[in-house]
Amino acid sequence: MKQELTVYENLSFWKRFLGDFNGTPSVSIEEAADIVGLAGITHLPFGYLSAGQQRRFRHGEAAGGVEADLDSG
Repeated sequence: MKQELTVYENLSFWKRFLGDFNGTPSVSIEEAADIVGLAGITHLPFGYLSAGQQRRFRHGEAAGGVEADLDSG
């Protein structure tokens, strides 16, 4: 994740890069943020987040491209 980009911009990149996995539809970026318990702060630069929040958004990175990944974590 790039520190100077917003969380939304970072997750948008990874969503486009990873695409859908095995035909599983991806979730929206806001849904992915909600799944990891960080909805409402996707407008902030990634570098402003605490280490714990950054870790949780990295799980959201997976959710944006592959919904099933969050079910195992």
